[in-house]
Amino acid sequence: MASDVTKNIQAYLRKVADPTFKDRSRRFFTEPIRPLGVPIHGCTRAVADAVVKAKAAGTPITLEDSKLAAKELYSTGILEEQFCANVLLARMQKQFGEDDIDFFKSIISKYVDNWACCDGLCSIAGKVYERYPKQAQKLAMWSKSKNRWEKRASLVCLVVQVRRGLFIDLVYSNVSTMLYDSDDLVRKANGWALRQAGKFDEKRLVSFLEKHAGMPAITLSYAMEKLDDKTRTRIRSLRPKK
Repeated sequence: MASDVTKNIQAYLRKVADPTFKDRSRRFFTEPIRPLGVPIHGCTRAVADAVVKAKAAGTPITLEDSKLAAKELYSTGILEEQFCANVLLARMQKQFGEDDIDFFKSIISKYVDNWACCDGLCSIAGKVYERYPKQAQKLAMWSKSKNRWEKRASLVCLVVQVRRGLFIDLVYSNVSTMLYDSDDLVRKANGWALRQAGKFDEKRLVSFLEKHAGMPAITLSYAMEKLDDKTRTRIRSLRPKK
């Protein structure tokens, strides 16, 4: 069944692919990608078409079908097929149980190769972590990984939740672990996560930024985005002089 879902999605994508859009999509990535030339709404429609076909055949797509098809789609390395994998999984996110959490790590570790797919998958995983908060502590190990996508995911999985005060200690801990990481995508994730944490507790954010004012400039810029001009200027004045 999963292979049928995969084949239907792949056939739909190739039918609607636009070569002119293919080149435009590359502009959004610094890492190499393999696009077909299908916008996001085309990926959503590809999944919807596969769902309709499965129902018509009397075999609605199950959670296990979605996981297997997602793995197949991710393994191809084709950008839009990976997008479709995320759409498939998002449809089933309420059905994911605690035992399914390792599935997300397996995809991130083995197949994710660009920020968009990483962040899309993290948004789904974050909802699962919210239901099973003890499992989120495993993300501390991701922040120590050599895999750039695991490191980025250790924060992006929680950026929605932390603005409501959930996992806030974990987020600050993971940021601290990776604060001077050399990877630009990790540095941006650090800043994004800090900015989100500041929406819940601005005083804690300001205190952290004051203490670590020498952090990479891109991280600091992202983190301070919602602060007032006076506070931003004061924190910048604390940066070590070159």
